[in-house]
Amino acid sequence: MALEEDYIEKSDREITEKLLCSMEYRCASTVFVYVSSGNEPNTIPIIEHALSHGKTVCVPLCEDAHTMSARMVTRVTALEIGAFGIFAPPKNAVVIPPSKIDLCIVPCVAADRNCNRLGHGRGYYDNFLRNCRAKKLLLCRKKLVFEAINTDSQDIKCDRLITDN
Repeated sequence: MALEEDYIEKSDREITEKLLCSMEYRCASTVFVYVSSGNEPNTIPIIEHALSHGKTVCVPLCEDAHTMSARMVTRVTALEIGAFGIFAPPKNAVVIPPSKIDLCIVPCVAADRNCNRLGHGRGYYDNFLRNCRAKKLLLCRKKLVFEAINTDSQDIKCDRLITDN
């Protein structure tokens, strides 16, 4: 779905503000957050805010065809082009075990009101989230939220949906 540039900028600001004000984010010491691409809400300001407020920040690194790990980053400029052309930490970045993560900020192509997500279909996040007990916040632009999306038994539901509305 093509989105207008004005809408993208406005929704980025609103989603970021809502996330940064959330109790889940404010209470988290270790945050796992994706690096945005395509129509996903921009997460660079979230990463920068977390780093500047002393949080441990980890971002995904694709390890193989269906597995990713959480790798610590200490500055945005350390990110490099990784799998699928998405920015990722270097391969030598410290691995953060899922048990040490307080909050997962999860991407999607689309979502529904019940916190189900439609990803890119490779299973990276479902595989990772299955082993992570942290709170899972789903970021999605309101224009990409639907009444219901199809899910299957492998899909991991998030705890809360944050949109620009």
